[in-house]
Amino acid sequence: MKISHAALALLAAISLSLGACSSSVKTYYYTLQTDAAAARAAAPTRQTSIALAGVSLPEIVDRPQLVLRTGATQLDISDNHLWGQPLKSEIAHRLAVDLARETGAARVILPGQAGYDDAEMKLAVDILRFDSVPGKEATIEARWSVQRKGVTQPLSGHALVREAVNGTSYDALVAAHGRALAQLSREIAATLKP
Repeated sequence: MKISHAALALLAAISLSLGACSSSVKTYYYTLQTDAAAARAAAPTRQTSIALAGVSLPEIVDRPQLVLRTGATQLDISDNHLWGQPLKSEIAHRLAVDLARETGAARVILPGQAGYDDAEMKLAVDILRFDSVPGKEATIEARWSVQRKGVTQPLSGHALVREAVNGTSYDALVAAHGRALAQLSREIAATLKP
């Protein structure tokens, strides 16, 4: 069977127009990290080092896309609004900056960084909920445990933090999660202080 030149031209035109439509959708990337210069501005008040042993997340939000709660049982996974790096890394980096500021520690060390094995405290954070309700609130529920060097009994804690979203944009929602993580850091820091 022979295909006419007109049919080939029509198929090519359709392919080009479909390609043009799909490439016109813009992708946006978000981060929970704060301005690095502002984070470094606070001088450490203690020589303590804290190793952030890990951050765990519910599988439903452990993905590149932002996951929005749009109803009691309904979620919207946004293909055009993505985290700049894996969400676990976003949270770990934000917690490291906030914990260093809140505790006055000389260093908060992430896995793989120098001095990790020698840290005076090891902190594990289990994020139980990371809910994003557009235009309403960002909710983070977490448990954590802290193992101090030379102490057999770990310390632990739990927090449920809700932050209002100031606007309807994704930026406003991500900023609310940043504020919620800052509050979580304050609660964890209260556990870490002697």
